[in-house]
Amino acid sequence: MDHLKANDQVLFIWNSNISEHDIKEQVKSLGEKVTSGGKVQVENAEILLGSEHQQSSFDVVFSGTPLSPFFHTDDLLAKIVKLLKPNCYFQFFELAEDRSAAKIMSTLTYSGFKNIKVLGEKVLTVTCQKPEFEVGKSSRLPLSITKKAAKENNVWTLSALDMKDEEVDIIDSDALLDSEDLERPNITTIKDCGTNNAGKRKACKGCTCGLAEELEKENAPVKPKSACGSCYLGDAFRCASCPYLGMPPFKPGDQITLSERQLKPDVDSITT
Repeated sequence: MDHLKANDQVLFIWNSNISEHDIKEQVKSLGEKVTSGGKVQVENAEILLGSEHQQSSFDVVFSGTPLSPFFHTDDLLAKIVKLLKPNCYFQFFELAEDRSAAKIMSTLTYSGFKNIKVLGEKVLTVTCQKPEFEVGKSSRLPLSITKKAAKENNVWTLSALDMKDEEVDIIDSDALLDSEDLERPNITTIKDCGTNNAGKRKACKGCTCGLAEELEKENAPVKPKSACGSCYLGDAFRCASCPYLGMPPFKPGDQITLSERQLKPDVDSITT
């Protein structure tokens, strides 16, 4: 209780291991330290997790007693660090068989405490402190380098005057290009991968210029379009110029292959 002083707001945490008599004695002892200007509140460890205490409400938090130590969970420690005012202290008691001193120090560090001290052998007395800033608070870090200093230390900026005493050959980027580099490429020559013996264009193996796709579209079979939309029903529903005349009915969407003769009927025979 070295950190207690008059007018402090104190929280004492207990659990089922502590008797009612020990709780009253502890509260009485704490009350004598803080005098009439302070206040001592008592809270059960399990109920504290769901309590609605305001953040940064207490100057000192005590938990357990040397005769009634108990294990403090990570959730309980996280709750306590929020309830403490910045730079204030937390003292509690735990059994060494429940958790080693090194483990306690590690857990408290991750929970946000500093200045952690662990004393004792069987019963460990642990004292720690909340940092001088609020949990979750952010602040802007001042930069020691001013804009003027940054400009003076900019080693990457060189002007022609900086090198006036040095013999430096500066190459004109336009001089690296000749007249052929400036000519616009002919798109037809780019797509002409090669020709076969008949003089027709032929895509090379592994063509990437787009000629293979272009030739594939040119050679794709022509899909006849229906003028009436009833070609699939049969001859009774087909018009006189339907290319499907004489073929059996089929389901809509079926792939029907027509011969060149059917796609291009003999006009002369019709007119005669």
